[in-house]
Amino acid sequence: MTKKVSTFQQRFIQAMEIRGMRQVDVSTRSGLDKAQISQYKTGKYEPMQDALHKLAEALNVNVSWLMGYDVPMEIDRKKLEQEVAACELIEQCYGSGARKLIMYYVKLNEIGQKKIMEEVQDLIQLPKYTEQKREESSEKKAI
Repeated sequence: MTKKVSTFQQRFIQAMEIRGMRQVDVSTRSGLDKAQISQYKTGKYEPMQDALHKLAEALNVNVSWLMGYDVPMEIDRKKLEQEVAACELIEQCYGSGARKLIMYYVKLNEIGQKKIMEEVQDLIQLPKYTEQKREESSEKKAI
């Protein structure tokens, strides 16, 4: 009985071949142990998020592609820089909570995005969830 090959494993091997890299090269560039690289290549284990990012960076591939998503293999550096700048601006203006909310939103499919928008629209109709900011600012003025 043969073991089913994971999408990550296929993409990992493909990226190594395209980049002309050996396991030792990936280990050196990623900072991950040679044994880990071997286990990822054979499909014994799949990497956790931190290791996945290190592998994608070492192989110079899009981390989402490496995970098996239907996205280009190559990293769109300009788009990535624009996204980082937008995230920094959102965080600067509205705080890290707003940035996290957007990151959660983009992970949802179209149905999930529609559902969350309906939920937010319902929440902002309730004074319980919108009046608190006014109370907090009044308390700050009193201090």
